[in-house]
Amino acid sequence: MGNVLAASSPGPPPTASGPGSGLVSVPPGFTMPPVTGLVPSVQDRSAEEKCDQLPNPGTFEECHRKCKELFPIQMEGVKLTVNKGLSNHFQVNHTVALSTVGDSNYHFGATYVGTKQLSPTEAFPVLVGDMDNSGSLNAQIIHQLTNKIRSKVAFQTQQAKFVNWQVDSEFRGTDFTAAVTLGNPDILVGSGEQLASSWFLFLLLPSGLAWPVNSVPDLFWQGCPVWGGGKKVPPGMVLNSPLPLHLHSTGILVAHYLQSITPCLALGGELVYHRRAGEEGTVMSLAGKYTAPNWIATLTVGQAGAHATYYHKASDQLQVGVEFEASSRMQDTSATFGYQLDLPKANLLFRGMELGGMGLFWWGVCVLFLQ
Repeated sequence: MGNVLAASSPGPPPTASGPGSGLVSVPPGFTMPPVTGLVPSVQDRSAEEKCDQLPNPGTFEECHRKCKELFPIQMEGVKLTVNKGLSNHFQVNHTVALSTVGDSNYHFGATYVGTKQLSPTEAFPVLVGDMDNSGSLNAQIIHQLTNKIRSKVAFQTQQAKFVNWQVDSEFRGTDFTAAVTLGNPDILVGSGEQLASSWFLFLLLPSGLAWPVNSVPDLFWQGCPVWGGGKKVPPGMVLNSPLPLHLHSTGILVAHYLQSITPCLALGGELVYHRRAGEEGTVMSLAGKYTAPNWIATLTVGQAGAHATYYHKASDQLQVGVEFEASSRMQDTSATFGYQLDLPKANLLFRGMELGGMGLFWWGVCVLFLQ
């Protein structure tokens, strides 16, 4: 199965300019004196430390992204997208998809980029929203809390009902990245007569003060008005027994860690813990990424299977990649070969891919590596 996509070539990324691009910034008219002593100067020590310092490996989710970006988006029919920038920080887009195989739909999207500029290509906070013609919404909020901590909140609705939501927190150190993701957390699982809160039940005392249930002694449960089913119990009503609470935490917890071992090699792991009514489990996987000047090889191995990608930049115009996936549960393997051809003078961008088995994967790796 093959697939080819032709599109307009994106503009070149902005480049940073200005002083301070070297390891040590020297004021105008100042020259560094020669070092003749046995003890190196402060400037030389800082330069050597920066040279010996390992780079940040990026995030665990970005390990296979370089190769996956080469593959075109598979679709049947016609898709039209119109982008409109309303200001330097706000942009909207309209997308119409017409298909004879699936459902035709319309999407309206909006993007807001804040004024906290961290680099020429990064600014925070970022708010992204997309809504289709049925009223379903996908939204994300990304913000850089500190220089090393970044947080993201994402949620999805199906018409008027919440379907998924998650909270991410990412810490980027000098040579490592750690991230934690909490998806669809729900601590209170019970009947509709209980409070629809995700974290706490509150006890409303006669004085009007609200306290978390966990911090209130059991003695106060007798004869105190509470919130139940979203309705306030009248002050004259006395409860004979506490509310029948069923505290069964449900949700998904994902932890990522990626550490630079050498300037080219990074190793890490992923731990996924999921729990729902009557079921819970843990899945762990290990990953390794090797980055060369013009190619990147990544391997992820875990209980669910294996995932390997190989990205190669043949030239400024041609990029190719091979992806291999094996599922231990489905007992199935697949390989994908993709390429991206950029013709800047013609303002065209071509993407294509071919699906196959193990033979295609090893053939693609050998051809790209020999180049």
